[in-house]
Amino acid sequence: MTARKVPGLGRGIAGVTVEDDGVVMSMVGLGLGAAIVPKLSTVGAPAEVATAEPGDGAPERRVGYVTTPELAGSAITAICSGYDVGQLSNVYTGNDRRAAAVLETLQRKIGDVGRMRALGFCVSIDHARFMADRFTRAGLPSVAVTAHSPRHDRDQALRDLGDRKINAVFTVDLFNEGVDVPEIDTVLFLRPTDSATVLLQQLGRGLRLAEDKPCLTVLDFVGHQHKQFRFDRRYRALTGASRTGIAQEIEQGFPTLPTGCVIDLDRDVRRLVLDNVRQALSLNWRDLARELRDLGDVNLPTFLRETGLDVEDLYRRSRQGWASLRHAAGFGGTPGDEGRGRAFGRMLHIDDVERLAFLTDVLAGRAPQSPRELRLMAMLDAMLWGGTQPISGMEARLARLTGTRTAEREELANVLRSGLRHVAPPLNSVVPLHVHARYSKNEVLAAFGIDKPAHMREGVKYVQEHRADLFFVTIDKSEDHYSPTTLYADRAISEDLFQWESQSTLRSAAPTARRYMTGESTVRLLIRQSKRDEGLGAPPYTYAGPMRYVSHEGERPSASSGAWTTDSLPRYSTTPTSAIQPEFHSEDR
Repeated sequence: MTARKVPGLGRGIAGVTVEDDGVVMSMVGLGLGAAIVPKLSTVGAPAEVATAEPGDGAPERRVGYVTTPELAGSAITAICSGYDVGQLSNVYTGNDRRAAAVLETLQRKIGDVGRMRALGFCVSIDHARFMADRFTRAGLPSVAVTAHSPRHDRDQALRDLGDRKINAVFTVDLFNEGVDVPEIDTVLFLRPTDSATVLLQQLGRGLRLAEDKPCLTVLDFVGHQHKQFRFDRRYRALTGASRTGIAQEIEQGFPTLPTGCVIDLDRDVRRLVLDNVRQALSLNWRDLARELRDLGDVNLPTFLRETGLDVEDLYRRSRQGWASLRHAAGFGGTPGDEGRGRAFGRMLHIDDVERLAFLTDVLAGRAPQSPRELRLMAMLDAMLWGGTQPISGMEARLARLTGTRTAEREELANVLRSGLRHVAPPLNSVVPLHVHARYSKNEVLAAFGIDKPAHMREGVKYVQEHRADLFFVTIDKSEDHYSPTTLYADRAISEDLFQWESQSTLRSAAPTARRYMTGESTVRLLIRQSKRDEGLGAPPYTYAGPMRYVSHEGERPSASSGAWTTDSLPRYSTTPTSAIQPEFHSEDR
């Protein structure tokens, strides 16, 4: 549909970047331009907006935008990405209909809004002040707090919120991190964001335990996002679901959430989100090459940022990676070979600084300088080539990569380095594993000096040289991948305590069991959520570090389980953790 203001359109603006079709319609209603929008977006449009079929030769609507009437009726496509803060602020500030919709939704979802203690994230300072004013007028005392507010005023506002002297604090990005107000029981997302990191930071402001706080309610006013917006990222960040499993989670109403958690999508929102997620899952290589041609000869980080893609999308299954995509887009080079594309794809879980630095150095031709670096080289060799060949030939195999696709390797390393989100401390001078970093089974075994690690199929391994017992644990087990005798009841009991069920042939009097219990060896725990292949091979494990035996029950392992505790390790977390379970709603506004 073409939408434009009826009583004389104001000066049109070509190329205004907007993510939310509701915002687009509001901008059109204010006389800021015309737009191509889906029919669904015109439902409930402001009275000032007239709609019509654009007719032949109209541009394809690829993302949300506001343009001039002339461009809206021509074959010229106005393409934008992201959003313009100034324009969004102009639209949101003064939009009484939207503010009323937020208040009505709060009343419907919460009920007793007079006892609510809410934190709302806005697009601008003016927007925050406007929302505080409208809430106060509605009988819910509220304040706006921004980076320009005096420190005393900010602290007082948070104290008043905790004491229920006010019901809401509205801000921009001021309280993404570092705020400790456990009493916050409502979080309002009133601005679009495609960043899962920012989303989790803002969500975390409400995930603290407090008296008289049964749950956290989150209202996300998502609106009609543009096609490049990645809902799969948002809901994977919230749920931990896999890339291919998130569509099923959304379709079935998120059945695997922890007890007490609810993500409630309105019917129309669920349909829009599902369409968006399925589109993200059905990426076409030819379409990606066209996207790159449209952007121009940009580097890998720029391409990922502008398209909203993950770097993994370029290497899944038979895809040959960034160098091959550049060739397909007509930017020179030679097509990448499938083997090296798969090898690079197996590197994408690397998330500690030491391995990234070593990867860059060794593939540039630097020889390892220490026993630790020899182990790092063995890990790299096992990761790239599958761990089926002897360590003695690793230098010759790695030499095949030295000097080839150099630019791609460097850009990949930079992308992975920029994506680091946690501290991963090392624990051993020779074994180059970092706590809370991710490794394939082959990498872990190579780190402990095991030759041809792919030949080891079991979930446990004793390494006598290091007096270490390695436990490889998959939490979500299914009968598709495990026999009835190996569906062990392994699970985390608390932050420090882990239940591990022993193998079906092990008794408590056996030498192996005694080694576990007496501390003759150190148990090293490695955990992954599931075994499902997301197109990059078997998922990696997260290294939880050394564990110490606490207790066990039963004699025969079929009824026996042991409790293990982390061995005085520092704790690191990429997201806030709490026993409070969020009740997460998403509104179509």
